[in-house]
Amino acid sequence: MRKSALRIVSYLLLFGLISVVGGCSLKENTTKAVVNEIKKSDIMLKDISEDLESFQYYKAEEKDITDKYGEKLLTPKYLPERFKSYGVYLSDSVKELPVVKQIWYDPDKLEVFTVTQSKKNSDPDREDEIHFTDMREDGKKISDECTWAKYVTTYGFSRGGTFGYGHMFVNDENNRDEYNKILKSLTQ
Repeated sequence: MRKSALRIVSYLLLFGLISVVGGCSLKENTTKAVVNEIKKSDIMLKDISEDLESFQYYKAEEKDITDKYGEKLLTPKYLPERFKSYGVYLSDSVKELPVVKQIWYDPDKLEVFTVTQSKKNSDPDREDEIHFTDMREDGKKISDECTWAKYVTTYGFSRGGTFGYGHMFVNDENNRDEYNKILKSLTQ
C-alpha cells in the first residue's frame, strides 16, 4: 500500500504543479481522476472483504490450514510482484469440506487473483480450459458487478482429490497471456 500511497501523493503534487501552469480546469479534471482511482481501489478492497464475510471465511495462518485441511496450499508458481497478498482464509461452514481461499490484489491495475481449494476425494483428475469474458453467467457485464473490473478469467482443475479454482478480476484484454500464465502456474 505504501507504493500506492506514494504514487497518489506524487500524482497530486504533479497535478498541482500542472494546474498552476495550465489553469484551474485541468487541476479540477486531473484531481477528479486521481480521486476516482482512489475510490475504485477502496471499493475493490471493500468488495473483497464483503465477499469473505458473506461466505463466512476467517483469516488463518498456513499452519492452521494444514492442520485442519491436511494439505499444502495451492500457490501460483508465477505471480508478478505487482500483486500484494490480501491473506489466506478458511471457511468451514460445511464441516466435511473446508474451503481455503488465498487472495492477491494489484492496487494500481485494480486486479484481484483468488485461489480457492477444497478436498473432494471423489473428483477424478481433470483440467478445465481457461475462460476469459466480460460477461457474467446471468448475461450482465462484469463491470455491472465490479465497478473496478472489466473482465473475469477462470481456471479449474482437480488433482489427487483436491479441487482448485483460479479466478481473476482484470482490466487489460491485451494481457491475457500473463493472466493465463498465472492461472496455469497453479498446476505446475
